[in-house]
Amino acid sequence: MKGNLFRVPILVAALAVACLGFGAGTARADTITLNVSGTLSPFDGASCGSAGCMFGGTLVINNSPGAANSGLVSVDITMSGESPTVGPFTSLPLVQTAGSTATSVNAYDASFNNVALIFATPTAGSLVGYTGGALSTSTLVLTSEGCCGYWELISGSLTEAAPVSVAEPPTLVLLTVGLAGVGALLLLDKRRGLAGYKVRGL
Repeated sequence: MKGNLFRVPILVAALAVACLGFGAGTARADTITLNVSGTLSPFDGASCGSAGCMFGGTLVINNSPGAANSGLVSVDITMSGESPTVGPFTSLPLVQTAGSTATSVNAYDASFNNVALIFATPTAGSLVGYTGGALSTSTLVLTSEGCCGYWELISGSLTEAAPVSVAEPPTLVLLTVGLAGVGALLLLDKRRGLAGYKVRGL
């Protein structure tokens, strides 16, 4: 009887650890990656090849309340088909207000050419709570100091990348330890049960 009283809380604790390990792997982070895509039209001396001008890349944000830097983590955008050549845009990322309901995310390349992504967000000037949508046609790619023209967006979007569900090592350890504990207790109970049966059978 005393053995059973001690086994019950131990079994419950082992099951709790196993469940904790399983649940931790399914938690969703607030940091998300948005795929950037768009087609652009050239102006004032800028030009595009026969296939046109396009840009693409990623915008990584933290859309949780209170996130630092207005929720901006990183920008990595490249352009293709353009002349003169600009990008990739990864440096000095900055979030600004663009009108009463829009936000501008700016980034620069090594020659200080600039991309300005403009889109509607729940709060102007912040990426908190944002999960993707259309880019405004006010989005621009500017050559350094406007010396050699610019490109305006024809159409484009920010689309959330599919999340990759990978269990973290600590999660796997918790799950393994919990299941091992449950298995050991069940095996111990089985052996004690068989021993008791043999004794009673005599």
